[in-house]
Amino acid sequence: MVSVDDYELAGENLGYVTAVDEAGFTIEDPESGQEVSHLFENVCALDLASTELEKMREFLAAQNQ
Repeated sequence: MVSVDDYELAGENLGYVTAVDEAGFTIEDPESGQEVSHLFENVCALDLASTELEKMREFLAAQNQ
């Protein structure tokens, strides 16, 4: 789970990463199921939830294989 501070999108952007490509990534809100896309160039902060850190590392490692 990540929290994203995006220059283009106001408010809290919290969710699970559902897609990643060279331009950005998409997160899904765990409560509403709504997906929001973020461009890497617009992200000023990206925080991992501490309980999900190991799962995110596994995800990124799998993407690099």
